Parts: sequence; structure tokens; C-alpha cells
Amino acid sequence: RLMALKNDMAAWRTALTHYLVQRGDDAGEEADYCYHSSSTSTSTAVTNDTNDNARRLPPFGGGDYLSCTDSPTPSTPSSPQGLKLFSPIVNRRASRGGKVSGFSTEATESVDGEGRTAPKKAAAAAAAEDETDALEGRLTSLIGELDRLLSPVLESPAIARSLDLFAWQSNKAGRQREGWVLLPDARLLDLPLELLSAFRKRGLRPASRDLSVHLLARRRDATTETGGGGGGKSSSSKADLPVSMDDVVYVVDPRFEDLPQRPSSSSGSGSGSGNSKQRLPRPTICDTMKEVEGICGHMKGLNGKDHIPSPGEWKSLLTARKNGGLVYYGLGCCLSYLTPDHLAGLDASGCRVVILMDRAHNDASLLRQTNIDKDKHVSDLLLEKPVHTAMVWTLAGAGSIMLNQWASSFHANRRLMLRLFKGISGHGMSIAEALRDATTPDRVAGAKAETKLKLRVAYNPVLYGLPSIKIKS
Repeated sequence: RLMALKNDMAAWRTALTHYLVQRGDDAGEEADYCYHSSSTSTSTAVTNDTNDNARRLPPFGGGDYLSCTDSPTPSTPSSPQGLKLFSPIVNRRASRGGKVSGFSTEATESVDGEGRTAPKKAAAAAAAEDETDALEGRLTSLIGELDRLLSPVLESPAIARSLDLFAWQSNKAGRQREGWVLLPDARLLDLPLELLSAFRKRGLRPASRDLSVHLLARRRDATTETGGGGGGKSSSSKADLPVSMDDVVYVVDPRFEDLPQRPSSSSGSGSGSGNSKQRLPRPTICDTMKEVEGICGHMKGLNGKDHIPSPGEWKSLLTARKNGGLVYYGLGCCLSYLTPDHLAGLDASGCRVVILMDRAHNDASLLRQTNIDKDKHVSDLLLEKPVHTAMVWTLAGAGSIMLNQWASSFHANRRLMLRLFKGISGHGMSIAEALRDATTPDRVAGAKAETKLKLRVAYNPVLYGLPSIKIKS
């Protein structure tokens, strides 16, 4: 069952990658959200949430049902106050026989409820919305399979009582929520464990995860110095000292493949409007990096707009760090530019934070990467997967590594970059706190309905290593 689930998860990741390449920019930022408006909908459907309590949810997407529900009501004893849980319900077509339909996005004519023929563009927009709903529904279905696989352990009386006690202690009034680290078995690392209902229904979300308790202890020991001058002095922990923003460097769009786009039109269906409207071009990766520098100050680094960084430049950038970090913000996978054999031989222990804002593709980058991957050995390709990428960076000595678990859109990475550094630099949050805050959605401009990030967006970025690290100017 575990192998079948992992194979299904890999197939879902592939389908998501192709969808984002083909339709990610056309769908716009609205495709990262789901919309819930009980006041504007007249018909409802009965579904079950993560607590098996029946709820009435409004229809979404032309007859399919997709909901982002809140956490249990505050009157529930085990529920934290004010915490939103993202809990999409599998759409009806996805739940029939466990198969997901709607992956065909061919633009054809359609007939609306009054018998009128809709334009092909409207049908194509509806097909794109239908496809992303099917992907979200399929992810929810896979999470259900994961719940069924692990529920005999997580819902056993002893562990359930421990989780209830931990949730109560972490969320009781007047106490700051404690961060906790998830240490899963190696065979479960490539699964979205943060989405398990045993955690979500209690309002628990791991601050970070790690590869083993041994590695977590080593990361902590590596940031600890023993005080000198006799036994009366205690040790001082570098983990409690902030990373210097002056020592944080970046590598942005190494091959300069994210070029400015032309304005595009959108149907506006996600925001509750049926009228077509002109959408401004998405800011490029380089434009977004300038906005980030406006938030946290000038940063040093390498930009593909100037030239393609060489392995030697990557090495100099990493080994020169003393109490800093690295931000990679670009297309594809970071280790497709800085290869694992180059990274594994470096001393990156001065990089206490590594932020990899990657796994977004366009047609040009995906075609180039596909041609390169044809000549790679399967073991080399394996090291470019998210979990193994975290392992290689850990081997090089990095303290904490933030990366995406699966493909991401340019819009999602842009939003995450801006909100992450706003939380880190503007509000003094730790990297784990800033990540949690960054995956809480802003209201979409012009949207009439309540908006929430879809699961595939909110739970995509994960943090490996120490969650308490802060970055200050």
C-alpha cells in the first residue's frame, strides 16, 4: 500500500508540473486560491470534513464541490483559537471510483444553462479551472489514503492522548504556540505528512521536519559554543543569535529564462465575475528580487541577467559565508545548476539558512531540462528530488533548508518570497514563523468570496532543520 501511494503521489506531481507549465501563468494568481461564499450561493451539498462532521458547502466550479473549511469551532475543546485549516473536499467527479477526470483541457464549445453556446475561450478557461480542481481533489484523495495507512498508529490510544495533550499545551490561552519538529521514517519523507488529519484536526502543524533525530542534534550542536573562563560560565547558543542579513546572498534566475510577458485576458471566474478582463503581466523573478531587496535592504549575489554563474562562483559564494545564508530564486531545481557532486564537496556550514524558491518551470526551461536529463544517470536525477536535495545540503553543512515539495507556480513563489522576507525582516519572525505566516493567504483583489490557499500551495514549502533561526539586518 505504501509503494502504491508513493507511485500515485509521483504521478500527481508530474501532472501538476505539466499543468503549471501549460496553464500556470494564464490561470493567474487566482488559480492558487479556492473561493468560499455561503452568502452568494443558493444551493448546497453535504460533505464530511476532517472531523467527520457533516457540513453544507456551496457548489464550486460548475457542479463540482471544492471547499476550504475552517478548523473546528472554538467550542471544541481540542481546537486552537483562530487557526485556519485548509481542508478541500474531493470534488464529486474525482470521488467516483477513486479516479480523477477533467485532465483534458481541449478548448471546445459548451452550452450554458440557458442553452446558449459559450465561446471557446470561456470553455478553455472553464477547462483550466476544472483541471486544477481535479488536481486539488486528487491530492485530497491521496491524503485520505495516507490517513488510512497511518491511522492505526496515529489514532492509537496512547499516541492520540499524547497529541491531544500536546495540542492543549501548545494552544492554551496566553501561551505562545510551540514549534515542533517532525521526524518521520525515511520511507515516509517524500509524502505530505503535514497534511495528516491527526495533526490538522488538532490544529497542529510542524514548524519543521528533519531527516533523523541524530541529524537534528548535530545541527543543534553545530550552532553551540562552550563559554570559556571556568566552570561558572554557561554555554551560549548561536541558534539564539540571528543570522546576519549582510551575510545572506542570492542566486537569481541563473539562465535568465523568465522573460517579461505580454498582458493576457482572464475570465475572472475565480473572483466571482463572469466578464473577461485584461491581466497585467506577471512580474519576473528579477523584478520580484528587487522588491525583496526593498524590504530587507541590498543583498549581494549572482543574477543570470548578467551572466550564467559558473561552479566556481557558486563555490565562492557558499564558502565565504560565516553566519549567513543563501537564497536561490529561479526556475527548475537548484541542483540542476549547482550539481550535487559540486555541492557535496563544499563546506557550507556558514550557511545557517538555505532558501530554495525553485520548482517553477516555463516551456523553455522545461524543454532545456528535459534534454539535459536524458543524459543523466538515474542516481543523479534522484538527488534532484526535494528530499534528496535536503540531504545533499545537509551533507554540505547547511543549518536549515527551506524548499518546495513539488512543482510550484511563479505566482506562488513570488508571493512566498515577498511575505517570507516581510515576516523575517519587517516583523522579526523566525524562519518557521515567517513560513507559517506566508502560507496564510491575503484576500484576492476584487474577489467577492472568502479566499483560502489551496492545499497544494499552502503545504508545498517545507523547512528541514532548526526552526528557531532568525535573520536580522
